[in-house]
Amino acid sequence: MIRNNISENRNHDENRAVRVYSLAELEAVIEAGEPRLSHCISIANPDQEAQAKAPFYQKLEKMYQKVLHLRFYDAKEGEKFSRFIPNEQRILPGPEHIRAIVDFYRDTAPVASGWDIHCHRGIARSGVAALIILYLIHQNERSAASHLHHIRDIAMPHTGMIRIFDRQYGCNLEPYRIKLHRIALDALFGEPPGNYESDWIDDLDLSI
Repeated sequence: MIRNNISENRNHDENRAVRVYSLAELEAVIEAGEPRLSHCISIANPDQEAQAKAPFYQKLEKMYQKVLHLRFYDAKEGEKFSRFIPNEQRILPGPEHIRAIVDFYRDTAPVASGWDIHCHRGIARSGVAALIILYLIHQNERSAASHLHHIRDIAMPHTGMIRIFDRQYGCNLEPYRIKLHRIALDALFGEPPGNYESDWIDDLDLSI
C-alpha cells in the first residue's frame, strides 16, 4: 500500500511536516480543498505538459505561502531523449537544482509548517527533494531515510541527484537511497529483482 503520511517529530526543532505527491494526487488534494502545508516544491518536465498544466502551476502560487518551481527531466547523464524534445528543453537535474532545494528550505524553514512536494509520479524527483529536506531537518541520514519511507514507501530518490548532494554537502545518503529503491520495488511489484545492488543494504534499519 502506498503511504503518504505526514512526518511529525517530537523534538521542537524537528516539528516540520513533509508530504510527497504525484501531480494527479496533488491536483486532487487542491480540487477537494483538503488541508495543505504552507509551502510547496513543484517539479515538472520543461515541455508541453508543463505548458498544458500552466494554469494549475499558477494556481499553486495562490494556494501556498511560497512555491519553488523546478523544471528538469527524470533522467540521468547519458540517457537519450526523444527526438521530438527540442535541445533547449533537454534539462537534466544538476547541482543548481540541489542548491535551489537547499536554499528554499533554509529561506522558508523559520515560518513553514511544512512542504508539499510533487513531481509527475511522486517517486524519483519529489522523492529526492523530500529526502534532502528531511536530511536538513534531522541532520542524520538514517532518520531522513526512515521518515521518507514512512511518508512515501514508493519513493525512489533520483540516483544522480543524491550523489550530487552527498558530494556537495559531505553526507552519505547513497546507501539509504539504494535501500529505499528496494523497498519501493517491493511495494510496487511485490518483490525486488534478484541481485539488485548490494545484499548488505538489507541490513540497514529504516524503522522510526
